[in-house]
Amino acid sequence: MVNENIVSSLYNLNTLINSWKENLPEINILRERFLEKGQFINLINLSKKEINTIVEAGKIVAVDGSRVEFGSFFPYYICLLKTLAKSTGYFDGEKHVDDFLALTPLDHKVFKEIEKSSIDNKISIDESYRNYLKENLARMELKTALTTIKKFNPSLIILDGGFLLFDKYPEWEELYQECIDKDIILVGLIEEIATSELAKWFNITVANRPRIYDRELLFGLFNQGEYINFHTGNRIKKDYCTVFGRLSSSPQAIACDFLPEQEHYVSNTMHLLYSLTPKQGQGIPIWLQIVDAEVRLRKKEVDKLISTCIDSDTYQRYFKPNRENRIY
Repeated sequence: MVNENIVSSLYNLNTLINSWKENLPEINILRERFLEKGQFINLINLSKKEINTIVEAGKIVAVDGSRVEFGSFFPYYICLLKTLAKSTGYFDGEKHVDDFLALTPLDHKVFKEIEKSSIDNKISIDESYRNYLKENLARMELKTALTTIKKFNPSLIILDGGFLLFDKYPEWEELYQECIDKDIILVGLIEEIATSELAKWFNITVANRPRIYDRELLFGLFNQGEYINFHTGNRIKKDYCTVFGRLSSSPQAIACDFLPEQEHYVSNTMHLLYSLTPKQGQGIPIWLQIVDAEVRLRKKEVDKLISTCIDSDTYQRYFKPNRENRIY
């Protein structure tokens, strides 16, 4: 039986959130405000022949990563990190690059790095550990992307995530320069928009909301197959060229980061990404979805790996949560 207090609390929460939404500008007003900063552009759905011609001229690579943890509490964790990149244009033989890493904070070297970051950044050891995992996975994805350049010589590389996720690491500078030197279009595709710049641009405020995220303002803003290209000088993130758009029936917008030196490629690339995106999905190109599905570490697979590679006594001593022994 559902607790009445929980139901009441959720209804109250829903009312509060709706009050925020009701205080946001209407879509037509928002679109007028956006026109002050950029131009709405309708995307073209390329024919299969046109897509094949593009793919034959230069391979498309998608890169993604996955991580999964098991254990009881810090430092009694094992984390598995995996990256995968796949290239179009291969019907036999090798067409992918992958990498895999297993680590634990029980390792003295790993622990010292986490501890140092915790002290230097004045954050908890648990937060430092989470940051350590994010950093390792991001750097692995960058190294995987760099390997694809040598192996596949692509014309387009799609990263899963925006450039801010990667640009603090040394491998980013190498990937950036390689893409400029070899004229490889680099795109960071963002499924979950987390920036909060647009409300500041348009002086939009809501009572008791210190921050309004771009996701809220972009929801339902675009027609299907439409994106906004901001005028030069209007940057969401650093000097990167960021565009927002809607590539499927989902009203939730996605974003794409481009290198400033490659801004002239935005239009053609967005037409291609739109053409490669299922129209009833979440708005992500199918090639990246395929890589995302294949790189994902699933519980059944991980459980099998653990039972095969970690002996029972070690698992029980270090990693098995005691709560698993609960009777109720």
